[in-house]
Amino acid sequence: MYKDNFVLLKTLKSKDFLLWLNIVDMYYKGYHTMLEGKYIIDAIKLNINKYRLTTNISIANNKYLFNLEIAKLLSELYTLASPYEIIEGVRYYRDTNGGTAPAVPPLVSESVSIVAIDSDNKNYYYSSMSECSKSLNISRSTIKKCLISGKSFNGYVFVLK
Repeated sequence: MYKDNFVLLKTLKSKDFLLWLNIVDMYYKGYHTMLEGKYIIDAIKLNINKYRLTTNISIANNKYLFNLEIAKLLSELYTLASPYEIIEGVRYYRDTNGGTAPAVPPLVSESVSIVAIDSDNKNYYYSSMSECSKSLNISRSTIKKCLISGKSFNGYVFVLK
C-alpha cells in the first residue's frame, strides 16, 4: 500500500518503487516533455535495480546519480511550471487557450475514453475523442466544451469514462 511516501515493502524494492512513483508523477504533470525531466528520468532508470548500492568508484564517478542528487533535481524541477495543467482530474496543455478566456485548452491525451449519452439515456462508448467526433459528426472542440461545462449538444451529454 502506498500513502504519503509510505510503502509497505520490506526490501530494497521499496526505494525503486518510490523512484518509479516519481517518474509516474512527472509523466502525469508533463515534466517528461522537458529536457530537465528527461534527464531525471534517465537518472532514475539507471538507479533502479542497478548500482543502487555499489561501491564501485568508476561507476560513482560516471553518469550515475544517487538518491540525494535525484531528490535535489526533482525539487528543482517541481519549481518550474508543469507543461500540463490538471482541471478536475483532466490534463490539459498549459497556456494553450490562445489568450481568450472562453477558449478550451486542448486535452493532453487523444486516448480519453468518452461516453455520449443521448436524450433516451442510451450510452455510446468511444475510445477516443476523434472516434466520438467522427461517429456523431460533432467537432472535437464542441465535445471538449461540453465535457468541461457539462452542457449537452445535439441531444448528447458527454462524460469521461
